[in-house]
Amino acid sequence: MYVNEEEVRIWVKQLEETNDLKQKSRSGRPTRLTPTQRRYLGQLEIISKSLGIPRSVPLLTEEAIKRRIAWAKAHQRKDWNSVIFSDESTFQMFRNTIQVRYKDGESIPSRPVVKHPFKQNLCGAVLNYY
Repeated sequence: MYVNEEEVRIWVKQLEETNDLKQKSRSGRPTRLTPTQRRYLGQLEIISKSLGIPRSVPLLTEEAIKRRIAWAKAHQRKDWNSVIFSDESTFQMFRNTIQVRYKDGESIPSRPVVKHPFKQNLCGAVLNYY
């Protein structure tokens, strides 16, 4: 068993000086809860929460969808023969199954779906060439 010699010296000195091994008062805000009360509250917090996977939510909001539709309608008459369309896709080999705790009766927490997490990206382009 390892015992820190300096720590033992401190305790022996305190015992000789005060004939007591109580810890000295410390500066700062005093605690309101005993260690037992803190443990009990922590257990209550864990018990009162459910465990589940956050639901996925799309990154496009209703406002963003409306703006895209407005842009498409404004550019319907454009000469698209001189335009190159490019796109990229991400392929995920596994699903992220991080579990979160939430209180009973509350809705399941959501997590934003990021566009490019650690995955394989594929890029491509299409043009009208004649």
